[in-house]
Amino acid sequence: MAIAIVIGVIIVVALVALNISANARDRERQAAMAAAMGGAVGWPAAQWREQHATIGLCPYPSKAKYKNPIHGQAAGAPYTTFLVEHETMFQNMITTWRHTAVVIEGVDRSVDRLDLLSTQGEWLLEFNKKSVEHRRFSSGNEEFDRWYLGLTPNHPDQARQLLTRPVMAAAYSIVQIAPTARIRVNEGAVVCWIRGVHDRDSAAYLKVMRLTTEFATAINQAAAQINTGNQRHG
Repeated sequence: MAIAIVIGVIIVVALVALNISANARDRERQAAMAAAMGGAVGWPAAQWREQHATIGLCPYPSKAKYKNPIHGQAAGAPYTTFLVEHETMFQNMITTWRHTAVVIEGVDRSVDRLDLLSTQGEWLLEFNKKSVEHRRFSSGNEEFDRWYLGLTPNHPDQARQLLTRPVMAAAYSIVQIAPTARIRVNEGAVVCWIRGVHDRDSAAYLKVMRLTTEFATAINQAAAQINTGNQRHG
């Protein structure tokens, strides 16, 4: 009996030591990724997630866990990147999804919500789960529509106007690197999710972040053109 207790204690101590070691490695990895991105580990502020909840930080409308945040500045705009873990149910099967996300802030708030779903991703499950056909719109560019499915709750004409050449070029470049990309413009921010857990200091992911920043900049430029046009005709 005494031997069994000793063995049990040894196992518990070993497991605790392994967990501490793994956590230490995770912290070191996080710090290395943050350094590569020129950012810092953690959320920009304690209440950042709550303050940005209306953007829709999870690609699906479900409860999610948000992990390993890193924040900083990219081309003068605040960014926050993190991992999202959430579950969906489809045909009585629960699937756990993991995505790597980046949020670029500083987008014109006059822009209505716009979602661009890669036609190569798992996003089409949404059409099996519930009808969103009434939100679907065509960009008017046949090549772009082969790569992305566009959704907007309001004003499809504005959504089409926003998809200028620079906007489509950035989105197209993103999907070439990350075929499962989903891009959302909402509440003054752009969010880009790609499926899976990715090394955020890899050349590919750093390029996705740069392109997402370029996409946000191009959206602002397009919005400024729309607003100027509206003022002239007002």
